[in-house]
Amino acid sequence: REILRLSDRTAGRLRAKGLCGRTVTLKVRFSNFVTITRSRTLPEEVDATADLYGVGKAAYLKLDPARPRIRLLGVSVSGLAPGPPARQLDLLSQPTGRGRREASEAIDSIRSRFGERALDLASLLDPP
Repeated sequence: REILRLSDRTAGRLRAKGLCGRTVTLKVRFSNFVTITRSRTLPEEVDATADLYGVGKAAYLKLDPARPRIRLLGVSVSGLAPGPPARQLDLLSQPTGRGRREASEAIDSIRSRFGERALDLASLLDPP
């Protein structure tokens, strides 16, 4: 859940500044203060929570299960470019990013008007 929360915050900051990026990095510091980073450069720019989360979660799942406890976790994006990500259109498939982009923009609008804590992703809520 923490990677999802960090991905959501990072994606929101990217969109607020009108940026997107190609390289997603997961930074992990363990209780013994050893720090590792795992990066993945994507074929196209991204600014969506789901894209950042997918890369961050995949990197996390590759960590050794016998590792020390985690004391710090971070998700960042580099290889920044201005504007929303440009997507190559495929004549054979249905467009999938439009609804996600509109939802992200609606979330950003609500948070800018009512505060960062006004709206959270359901996946981040504690179970009843």
